[in-house]
Amino acid sequence: MRLAPLTKAEKEAHDESIRRPPHVDPPPLGEAREAAASWLELSKVLSHDLVLETGSMAKPLAALRECSWETVKLWGLDIDQQKRLTRKPNPTRPSYEWFNPKDYPPAMIRGGYQGIVNFRLIVDEKGAPTSCNIQESTRPKEFDDAVCKAVMKRARFEPALDAQGKPVPSYWRQTVRFVLAA
Repeated sequence: MRLAPLTKAEKEAHDESIRRPPHVDPPPLGEAREAAASWLELSKVLSHDLVLETGSMAKPLAALRECSWETVKLWGLDIDQQKRLTRKPNPTRPSYEWFNPKDYPPAMIRGGYQGIVNFRLIVDEKGAPTSCNIQESTRPKEFDDAVCKAVMKRARFEPALDAQGKPVPSYWRQTVRFVLAA
């Protein structure tokens, strides 16, 4: 969740990412903006807007970042190396090209099911995915299986580069939406 409104540049990048895959994450907020953020607004979620006065978010966000790095370590990656990447894994072709209509599970089509699957790949130093992990999914499991089968077969990357420009393993995340034509 965002803790501060998007800057004009971030809004433009976000709007462009929606219009054209692959998704572009907005740039990080930075320490000064994190420290200045002192409230969180939840609007259009409940029957009324809710504002939580949190105080400075600098320490909570630093703790969250540390927790995130510990998660990366659990994935078997070197945290210090990942922090100093000069390039993250970069798909050699747009990620939407990894999927085609035949990947939509037939039973899900017959049942009228649609789904959203967030996944993570571990990408080796040669640019090939070595594992596919479902981060979050609407289920049924057939969607998860279809995503991992397609990406393990078709996804290829320019590998991540460490501080010296040497290819190293890293991770890459994406979301797939299964939508039935109207």
